[in-house]
Amino acid sequence: MIRVVKIIALSVFALLMCSASQGQGTHASLTGVVTDPSHAAVGNAKVTAKNQSTNWNQEVISDRSGSYSFLSMPIGQYSITVELSGFNSAAIELTLETAQKGRQDFELQVGQTT
Repeated sequence: MIRVVKIIALSVFALLMCSASQGQGTHASLTGVVTDPSHAAVGNAKVTAKNQSTNWNQEVISDRSGSYSFLSMPIGQYSITVELSGFNSAAIELTLETAQKGRQDFELQVGQTT
């Protein structure tokens, strides 16, 4: 009887581990810091990630320390843009792979205020 319970418990554990690993197979994350030319943090910058194949789109705002995070992004090729009034926008294209924890920092150049 105890052996049957152990086998069932191990089977349930194995199924849970398989489903957890499958959930990570199609997503990645991206973090970074937005700064100005003096390397000071730039808060309140709008960071936009757009998947070029699927048009999946998400926006986040950098915090007071200039940090931003996209925690769960479908894998693929992205266009990342950063915008804030008073600065020129910045953009880059990058590819995120399965379970990748990407990092992309941005330095915004001072621009004209409109």
